[in-house]
Amino acid sequence: MSCETLIKNMGMNCRKVSGTDAYHIITPLTFSDGATTGFYIAPQGANFLVTDDSDLCYQFVKRGAEMSHRWKSIQKKAEFFGLTYEGGQIYTHTNNLFEATQKFIKFINYLVEYETEIFTVDESIDDLIDQVITHLTRVYPEKEIERHFKITGQSKREHEFAFLWGDDIGEVVKPNPHSGGSVLRKIIDVAAISNRNIYVFIDDREAKEASVQQELSILSQVSNAMKFSELEHKSTPVRH
Repeated sequence: MSCETLIKNMGMNCRKVSGTDAYHIITPLTFSDGATTGFYIAPQGANFLVTDDSDLCYQFVKRGAEMSHRWKSIQKKAEFFGLTYEGGQIYTHTNNLFEATQKFIKFINYLVEYETEIFTVDESIDDLIDQVITHLTRVYPEKEIERHFKITGQSKREHEFAFLWGDDIGEVVKPNPHSGGSVLRKIIDVAAISNRNIYVFIDDREAKEASVQQELSILSQVSNAMKFSELEHKSTPVRH
């Protein structure tokens, strides 16, 4: 077996981009839907341009992820690894190809994990919203519920919440490293110009108690936050 065959069997590949001096490097890291990841290396005199040509971030757009509050997190992470994020493109100019390749592979590893987390959370969030609405309807049958409520905040940015509950806004949270901060920011932005009450229901069924309490402590400062189990208890008939 040759080194070239071995590298390909490990998921790595390199091909010349037709009509250019650039090379496309494929890594063994894949997104949650099986899409491959990679980057391009283009010689520029004595230096190199190393870029994803916007392929990596397009994965989130292609799959329909809600990214309005997430691009900045990706930008900060790219900068942490010494890369530049601009207009959906990740890149760096360098004369040290070894170092730039290390940075890109580390960033891709982060992005793959982040994408998997987003879509795992987003899919389960829909189930959680259904369950919260079911329990709220039992307890407050007179209040109408409209799913996927959108409202513009003080920053002029449009935010989407889980539902409109009568005149109040409802949101759900599954505790994870990225959830609390993003929900907190949009609540603050909307609360600055709206008199609507905002209710946040935190899923405490599988999360660690410490994580739930942390979310509850933070979100209670800007909203009416409560654990899902408390809502579930309220809607469950008492058996005699």
